[in-house]
Amino acid sequence: MFILNEDAAETIPGLLVMEFDQPARTGREQRLMADNAEQRELIAALQERNAVLARDLALLRSDLATLRGTNATPQRGCRIVETWIGDATVLCEVEYTPATEAIYDADHPGVGPGHDAEVCLIQVFVTGHWIDPTDFMSSAQIEAIEQRIYEEIEE
Repeated sequence: MFILNEDAAETIPGLLVMEFDQPARTGREQRLMADNAEQRELIAALQERNAVLARDLALLRSDLATLRGTNATPQRGCRIVETWIGDATVLCEVEYTPATEAIYDADHPGVGPGHDAEVCLIQVFVTGHWIDPTDFMSSAQIEAIEQRIYEEIEE
């Protein structure tokens, strides 16, 4: 590294004077400095690539969670349950209405005949998509699944 001595250049017109603030480096030192600079550039490039890969990995994990249904959120008043259809384990969104007892006391605000608990199959998660069960199952299959889910919930 050199420092331009501007005072000396002003006293002698046309003369450029340089002063070295440290002794000249050997060829080995210069090679080491060049290698070090190359390594710093490589490290910076690898760090940038690592950041890109980390972002890509986060996106892929999010996509995988969507495809697996692990980040599924049920509609209000519904729940997500896991059950099986044939040999496959699937996620289902069901609406569950618990049973209520009959109340015949006229002074009670909830007077009425009551009802049994019910399970209604709303959607089935198949290959990354929520599908209406009536699109691919018969009503008998839907009722069997609803009954099985009802029994699992009541346990």
